[in-house]
Amino acid sequence: MTRQAAQERNRGRAAPSAKTLVITPHPDSLPARPGPPEAFDDDLAPEDWADTLPWGDRTTTGRDSNIVNLVFHSRCAGYRKRPTSLALYDGMRATTPTEEQAHAIRTWLDHATVEQHWFAWAERVYSWRMLANAMRNAGFTDPEKVRTLNEHAARRHLIPAKDRRRRG
Repeated sequence: MTRQAAQERNRGRAAPSAKTLVITPHPDSLPARPGPPEAFDDDLAPEDWADTLPWGDRTTTGRDSNIVNLVFHSRCAGYRKRPTSLALYDGMRATTPTEEQAHAIRTWLDHATVEQHWFAWAERVYSWRMLANAMRNAGFTDPEKVRTLNEHAARRHLIPAKDRRRRG
């Protein structure tokens, strides 16, 4: 049928009624947001946990974290100014991070895997609450990382308080 024939056939017919179609997005397609800060522990990992890591060196924790340095050196080789573990450490604790600290936080959130986030916690770089706050402040919405962090917070509330220190 030609276009002209179709138009003649449809002449005089009422236009289709305007119905509102509501599409509900699948939860996985929505931007992920970390839960409220109160949902996350504000405790750093116990000091002896660094000894259980594969590299097991308690002297390179916190400001001089092995895992943070590894991520920044391997993933940021072409950066004009490579972020440092010191900037990340201080930025996680700052109320208003400096430009250098904010850059370190965004880079860490973009490049570190979920496993590396766990290692950084074990190396006492940040608490889970500090990480959640950093994600919120940076507008970070990587679904896998945020979902994992939120699931971790939910599990922590199901573990009795006396056992929380040794579990991750």
